[in-house]
Amino acid sequence: MFSNTPKYAILRSTATPPSIPIPVNTLLQEELNAGKDSIGYHYYIRRDGSLSAHRPLHQRGNHTPGYNRCSVAILYEGGLDKEMLPCDTMTMQQSARLNQLLEWLKSLYPEIEFKRVED
Repeated sequence: MFSNTPKYAILRSTATPPSIPIPVNTLLQEELNAGKDSIGYHYYIRRDGSLSAHRPLHQRGNHTPGYNRCSVAILYEGGLDKEMLPCDTMTMQQSARLNQLLEWLKSLYPEIEFKRVED
């Protein structure tokens, strides 16, 4: 649970190239295999712009050491190019959905800051 209100909206990627889709059930299995009790992110944005929620906003995430207690976690599908190098692979649909989500979070938490975190 947040100690007060979240300070950050953290964006991370699945660190996968465009040719590898990561459906929600695959994401869940990867999180369980990593020893987590569920998906550690609050929101997941697929390449087609679809958004799924995985934790209530009041529940602490399990996503980024040092930020779990003070942030809303957003994961997007992608993050690597076809050579497996880090790259902004966010589609127009993902970008539009992210902007909508950030606007909504800003309406709830006016002081929230957006932060991209890379591995």
